[in-house]
Amino acid sequence: MEKLIYIFESEPIVMEGICSWLSSRKDFTIRGKASSVEEAIELINYANIEEGERAVAIVGINFRKLGELKNENGMRILSAIKNSGLNIKSLVFTDLDRGSFVLKAISEKYGAAGFISKTAEKHILLEAIDSLMAGETYIQPYLQEQADEIKTIYKRFTRRERVVFDNIQSGLSNLDIAKKLGLSVRTIENHIAHIYNKAKVCARNELLLKIGTGGADV
Repeated sequence: MEKLIYIFESEPIVMEGICSWLSSRKDFTIRGKASSVEEAIELINYANIEEGERAVAIVGINFRKLGELKNENGMRILSAIKNSGLNIKSLVFTDLDRGSFVLKAISEKYGAAGFISKTAEKHILLEAIDSLMAGETYIQPYLQEQADEIKTIYKRFTRRERVVFDNIQSGLSNLDIAKKLGLSVRTIENHIAHIYNKAKVCARNELLLKIGTGGADV
């Protein structure tokens, strides 16, 4: 069966490298590619996948601009694919290679079926594509382990600790969280201390690096 591929990637060198490599394999057909979120969504809106055809979209979710460390606008592409109703499976291929982003990408909101790091070997990319073409999911093993650990940590949080954590992810200070929730700063500090203990971290930046995504999708 012909394997239809879409490639949505903001870095031209990366996109052209994937296109060239996959095009050299006779069983792959590059159906479309885009280097911006807007172009990708337009391609999805006008995509035509016939009955019986299957496609995989390789999506680089970090569509950062000059000077930015990260920009998760690529998540909009995942949403567009999920809501299109087309038989296109999303394979996240990114340098935002942390378990927290795996959980965000595969959530009900975004619906990705696969997730691998940009540092992955070529055979990993092929395995992931083949798995998605077969109707299966594929998450790179070390990222699956990270995701499982985060789910375990998050389950340990009380309802109030989850609310506090979500506000930390939104960038609010302890004072801002206290005002928003109508609690004292000392109470918020106590909740955060419990969060740190359960996540086995000592500081806010460690917490966000370990289990944060910048949004409450975990």
